[in-house]
Amino acid sequence: MMDWLYSLESTSWNALPLWMLRSAILIAAGLATCLILSRASAATRHWVLTASLVATAALPFLSHLPVPWNSPPAFSVNIPLALDPITTPRADAIPDEAGPPIIAGGEDTVPVTTGVTSILPWRTIALAVWLTGVAVVLTRMLLSAFWLARLKAASRPAERTLVAELDQLLPHHHIKRPVRLLTMPPGENIPPLTSGLRHSWIALPHNASQWKSNSLRVVLDHELAHIARNDLLVRWFCQIFCASQWCNPLAWILARRISVESENACDDVVLARGVSVRTYADTVLEIAANTRSSDPIALAPAMAQEHDLESRLRRILDPRINRRKPRAHSRLCLAAAATLVALAIAFLVSGPSHATPSTPRPNTTAFDVVVIDAGHGGHDSGAMAENSHEADFALDVARQLRNSLKEDKSLRVVTTRDRDLHLTLSRRLAIAAEYDRAVLVSIHFNASPNENVSGSEIAYSPDGHSDSGPLALAIGEALDDLSSTHFRGVRPERYTLLRDASQPAVIVDGGYLTNPGDLNNALKQSYRRELAEAIAEGLQNFRAGNPLSDRENPGPDSAPGRTSSSSQRSAESPSSGNITAEIPLADGFDYPVAPLDDYYVSRGFRPNAHAGEDWNGRAGGNTDLGDPVLSIGDGLVVLSENVKKGYGNVVIVRHRYRDSKGEIKFVDSYYGHLLNRTVTMGDTVKRGQPIGEIGNNDGMYTAHLCLQVRKNLEVGINAGRYPINYDHYHSPRDFIVKHRPTRR
Repeated sequence: MMDWLYSLESTSWNALPLWMLRSAILIAAGLATCLILSRASAATRHWVLTASLVATAALPFLSHLPVPWNSPPAFSVNIPLALDPITTPRADAIPDEAGPPIIAGGEDTVPVTTGVTSILPWRTIALAVWLTGVAVVLTRMLLSAFWLARLKAASRPAERTLVAELDQLLPHHHIKRPVRLLTMPPGENIPPLTSGLRHSWIALPHNASQWKSNSLRVVLDHELAHIARNDLLVRWFCQIFCASQWCNPLAWILARRISVESENACDDVVLARGVSVRTYADTVLEIAANTRSSDPIALAPAMAQEHDLESRLRRILDPRINRRKPRAHSRLCLAAAATLVALAIAFLVSGPSHATPSTPRPNTTAFDVVVIDAGHGGHDSGAMAENSHEADFALDVARQLRNSLKEDKSLRVVTTRDRDLHLTLSRRLAIAAEYDRAVLVSIHFNASPNENVSGSEIAYSPDGHSDSGPLALAIGEALDDLSSTHFRGVRPERYTLLRDASQPAVIVDGGYLTNPGDLNNALKQSYRRELAEAIAEGLQNFRAGNPLSDRENPGPDSAPGRTSSSSQRSAESPSSGNITAEIPLADGFDYPVAPLDDYYVSRGFRPNAHAGEDWNGRAGGNTDLGDPVLSIGDGLVVLSENVKKGYGNVVIVRHRYRDSKGEIKFVDSYYGHLLNRTVTMGDTVKRGQPIGEIGNNDGMYTAHLCLQVRKNLEVGINAGRYPINYDHYHSPRDFIVKHRPTRR
């Protein structure tokens, strides 16, 4: 992402509400544990609370650990995904006012005016509010740190008698690092305090040299206990945690309890060394009476604070209080328990899935109806830029898409609106639901607070129809071919339109109207036509890849060399049978063009976007049209035909080879958009043998070779059925380099 706010919106903001919920549960568990351990020592309770704090802060990381079981989560939180900075609502609550759906008909034009406004979504506002709160708390922390730095600079080294007293106490606390002892200037009438993470220092009131020896020893003992227990680090960490969760009241309660138990634990350390209870209580009371409390959020613990003085003195004087320090094994058990509870919460309290379609079920629904939904309309104009409305652009693209699809007489095309009309979500869904064997494509454009965000993208719902993910990938691959804009990828969303549709449904965003380049594209009739044609190509490719489609699908299922589905899906092991034996064993793989220096890869393999590589001649344009395409390795041709649509002439060669472990593996190499094919199905080919010529799919593209290397041998021409990831595909160049022989 090109913008830090956009990055937060697309990642952190999605996890923030869930983290706060999980944190609240874990903090509540820690506080409840402390209530149960009310008779335990303050040090034990402080350890429990600190362990809860660390475990809570680690929840975002623990949530990414592999789940150790396959059962569904016990408690699921429905938090809407927000993976993009879309600023336009997908729906509203205005009553229906729609007429009947429009069947593909005549030509229309859309008025596109020109002038800049943008609409901030609630997600952006909420994120800004959260960031403002974080900034306020962090600013107070910085002011506190600045105040401490000024106090340290204004203080002077303590007298030798005070330093000698400190040196006598250091060995008792097992503190090996040096500790500076300072006396505050006369103007600072605050209690003794300790600060410094790396270089610790203790500041005493300016009249500390006049204190009684017992009082001085008690104060130094207390402050050294803070240093030995690393309370300063815990306090810093606690304040940073509260900054990130400033709107979670339990976080502040936890911070307060940690501070209180820290002081109580240090009191116990002093009293456990044999100091008289009466002497200690008198010292604390005297310091509180003669000083003023420091800032309660100060990052340095002060010995006597007025707001908790009474309860603290009562506890000091109570002979029944347990003042024992927890043993090492007890601390380890408490930390392990906190970690286990955190892991349980991280796995059981689940949020939305952010995964792109990983292994969708094969298509079970052929379609012969395309429902085209032009987003927004009427009083809902959507995103705006330079007086241009998203609703107008979406309507024109919908009309262009309708015109592109109506050339296929086997398809019925339905549009939800064909004029500037407002439709509610329920009406749009109702129109789509009227048709069986249909897919729903909703056209939109985007907007963002950051004008640098650009590109087209597609959304689908992982909770919707099982074929929505493959449909999004098929259209996405076609959009990725557009040279006028870049394709940002496929993202999962939980929009109602996508989630509640009864058929495969996607939202296609044609670009960001807040980006000058994307706006310039949207204003061009030629770009809107290209966008519509790319969507149409993706739909046709998805339909061609559907085994239940009315279109004849020769596919590789009937080709020689085809093995059983169970073995072919992963292509990890050879299948039994006579046909597999016909595939020669490849002795290595090489590039599909020669000489290599005359070509380059204009677009590489990209998960969830582009399944292979586009090879172009360095001279550009169609200068490579008709150049020979070479088989990357020895193998058997399992498909050679003109598939038409977005594929054109296609050759698929199946290869058998040994991996680095010596195990037999299979891959398919796919060569698309060919001008001519020089092999037929069933031919055996050698590495470097010409199998066709670089083409442009009858003028649909600039001449180039589309090369794919597939792990999954079931893909064939059914690309829309499978996600583009490393489970189903290799990166072609990476695969070739790994298996390229030293000599050709």
